Amino acid sequence: MKKAYIYLAKRDKKGIKLVTVMQTEKAILPTQFNAGLLEMPQVWRAELDKITHSNRMSYEAWIQTANSYGELKENLKGRGYSDLPNTPSMMMKLGRELAVPQLDGTKLPNQSTMLRRKSHLRTKPF
Repeated sequence: MKKAYIYLAKRDKKGIKLVTVMQTEKAILPTQFNAGLLEMPQVWRAELDKITHSNRMSYEAWIQTANSYGELKENLKGRGYSDLPNTPSMMMKLGRELAVPQLDGTKLPNQSTMLRRKSHLRTKPF
């Protein structure tokens, strides 16, 4: 079971704000977040929409899976983000503190990755 992190990433890549964490079985590559694609209670969706709307000028909402916050932080550093917080402080708590809600990501778009063609298979030189 992985954790799906929903966070606001600054447009100039100078930091993030962690919105919330959910559990999921599906691996989600870094994708811009849209609350309408997820199966969740209407109250949570409204709260997520309110947070993303109020921060829309400087931040973009993203969703990504990782095993821990440290792994998420390393992934973000690899993508060029700086000034990342050392400890995760969430803007929105879903349910009780100990009960992490389950995320059904079946409506999220399937993401494909580009495969690189091996150079030794080419027959003609450039």
